[in-house]
Amino acid sequence: MIGGLRNLLENKRKAQVFSYLRKIAIALGIAALFFILSLYPSLGYFGEADTSVRARDPMGFWLVYAKANMTYNPFLYSLTWLRGEGILTDRSFIFISYPVYVGGGEGSHPVWRTPQELEEEATIRLVLSQLYLNLIYNFAIVLVIEIGKLRSLYFCLIGGIIGFPIGGIGGIPFGATLGAVAGFVGGILSIIFVLPRLRNNSTLVKWWDSLWEREEIKV
Repeated sequence: MIGGLRNLLENKRKAQVFSYLRKIAIALGIAALFFILSLYPSLGYFGEADTSVRARDPMGFWLVYAKANMTYNPFLYSLTWLRGEGILTDRSFIFISYPVYVGGGEGSHPVWRTPQELEEEATIRLVLSQLYLNLIYNFAIVLVIEIGKLRSLYFCLIGGIIGFPIGGIGGIPFGATLGAVAGFVGGILSIIFVLPRLRNNSTLVKWWDSLWEREEIKV
């Protein structure tokens, strides 16, 4: 009797540990996906920069002054928006552009960057300055969704992420922000009005629910 109860409690503990590990693994996977999507222009951000070289080193190092405009996807860079930096206008900064060498041995020499390459480098540096903090934040958000079993919110996140590039067609950053908000609201409306009607009839919704049923391990 006591041994059976002990085994039951042990199995229940293992099931709980497995359930939490599964949630953490899902959160890591989705956060990693968001990380990759954040790197793509027009999906993760809209940006442009003007650059000018202030100093050149014979070894190929350049001191570059940049002035950039950036609009980040609010559902991939949520923490950036919470910090009030979702839209940057005329953000000025200075960076060192490192040389790229061609050739080998004594015949190697630096390749001088074009103005377009410097502008792209300036934009990427602004992206990277926000990327890693948002990776941690997105992981925390998805983990809360998993632990709280609020997975319908994924429809809102997906809608907001997709709405950003749709709203930004034509290269209008303000339109991209409105598109992201509209996509998020569309996700909320689908949860309230569409999903309840489809849940008992749609094969797709049943498949979606079946993805999560396996985590409930009975002991």
